[in-house]
Formats: sequence, C-alpha cells, structure tokens
Amino acid sequence: MILVGEASGDAHAAEFVSHIRQLNPDIFISGMGTTEMQKAGVEVFFDSSTIAVMGLIEVLKHWSDIKRAMAIVKQQLDKTRPDLLVLVDYPEFNLK
Repeated sequence: MILVGEASGDAHAAEFVSHIRQLNPDIFISGMGTTEMQKAGVEVFFDSSTIAVMGLIEVLKHWSDIKRAMAIVKQQLDKTRPDLLVLVDYPEFNLK
C-alpha cells in the first residue's frame, strides 16, 4: 500500500510503482493518490487531490474530507493487511 497526499508525491510514487512493476508485473498495489498513481496501475481507494491543502484555513475548510480520508485509510489497512506500507511525504497525515 502506498499513501500520497499531493501532486508531486503522486508523481514520485507513480515512478516508484513503475520500477516495482518492472520487477514484478503481477504485484497488487493499492493506495491513496491521484491520476499518476492510477496510470501506474495502483488501485486508488481515495483521491488525495481533495485533501491536498496548505495552511490552517485550508485544513479547516477541508477537515471533514481529511477525517474521511483517515477513516478510509484505516479501514483499508485493517481489511487488506498489506505486506508493506510506503508513506510519501505528507507527514501531517501519514504520521497519524
């Protein structure tokens, strides 16, 4: 599973996934990200573009989306029990 919170992280994660797929084309990878990760073959269970915010005001405006994303990530972790969790940037979310 790979978790990304904004566009530049999504691009890095997509490149990482592409390299992993060269080693193992059949690997299943799910995660939170946007279109670049989807193009790389990640099963995106939450579109992180809705929570890519900066600054306190933006966080407050999107607080319900952020809480929903956290709940979905926790649910997916419990459901899939991934062998590996890759956290790309976004420490305010990923380190909770």
